[in-house]
Amino acid sequence: MKRGWWRGVIAWGLLAPSLLGAGEFYVVEQVEVTTPQEGKGSPRLTAMEEAKRAAFPRLLERMLPAGERSKAAKATEQGRKEATRLVERVAVSAERQRGAALWMQAEVTFNGPAVRELLEQSGLRYTESLYPAALLLKDEGAAEGASAEPWSDALSRAAAKQGIVLLQSMGDVEDLGHLEWNQAKKGDPELLRWVEKRYGTNRLWLFSGEGKGIRLWEVSDAGVRAFNQGVPAAGAGDREENAARLVRQVLEPWIEANLAAPDKVHEVMIHLTHEGRLPEFNAYLARLRRAPGVADLRIAAIRSHEMVVSCRYQGEDAQLAALLGRMGGQAAPGPEPGEFTVKWP
Repeated sequence: MKRGWWRGVIAWGLLAPSLLGAGEFYVVEQVEVTTPQEGKGSPRLTAMEEAKRAAFPRLLERMLPAGERSKAAKATEQGRKEATRLVERVAVSAERQRGAALWMQAEVTFNGPAVRELLEQSGLRYTESLYPAALLLKDEGAAEGASAEPWSDALSRAAAKQGIVLLQSMGDVEDLGHLEWNQAKKGDPELLRWVEKRYGTNRLWLFSGEGKGIRLWEVSDAGVRAFNQGVPAAGAGDREENAARLVRQVLEPWIEANLAAPDKVHEVMIHLTHEGRLPEFNAYLARLRRAPGVADLRIAAIRSHEMVVSCRYQGEDAQLAALLGRMGGQAAPGPEPGEFTVKWP
């Protein structure tokens, strides 16, 4: 076996860890639990089991539209009881002693097929589409730095709990020359193309933190939407609650627009030719994983010149081909019917 092959395998192992295992959609981060140190068994193991149960309602928040959440009490309770079966792994990110109790923060990864089966048996509509990453910008002209920064932090934390990645501006000369607030608020297509080229997303969240509250606009190629203008803002606790409410308002239309359609969900094999440009290609894979309609992405094969991934996609193959092209690749029919080959332009 040639050495180049092994170098390719090692590079992919280092550059594409997020593609190994369960789909990113089913990973719930920042799950916090506190358990007493007293009693039988290991407090750490007890906390990890509690994290599994606490994470399941959080997962349903990003999967179910408002109308379904009101009917999901039975499914939620069943999921909490069957957490061990539904969860693939628990990764502890932080833990510390708090008096006579153990506090833990963990990342919980669920088994997608098992969760889907539970929801379908319960007759609940759901989505598996991750909300795309968005670039977060504040209105420097309307917000004092002291009041805007806490809102920025609160929005980022609330978004992360819903599986949404909010990117921060680099703040360099290039950004200052392109990220013009009024143009962004109008949804200027040229600006969105520039943002996509630099940040890997064409979606913006604009917020104006003011003494009486906050205003939030979601900007994408689909248009501009305003959410919850003038939310009352008192103390830090209220800020966190209001930020969570705003994030939920942005997420709700996304869930409704991307509900799973079982008759359109299918597996597609994609042959991705990287041509040695591994860092760029890894970024392409990360964007593909969060693209609308992509519920899961798993490695099927690794070769010296390409990676073959199995994509669980909701939609028509023509839509997937167009998506792959918009993201910077050149999509063509693959070696077998229903497969794609994607090359760099």
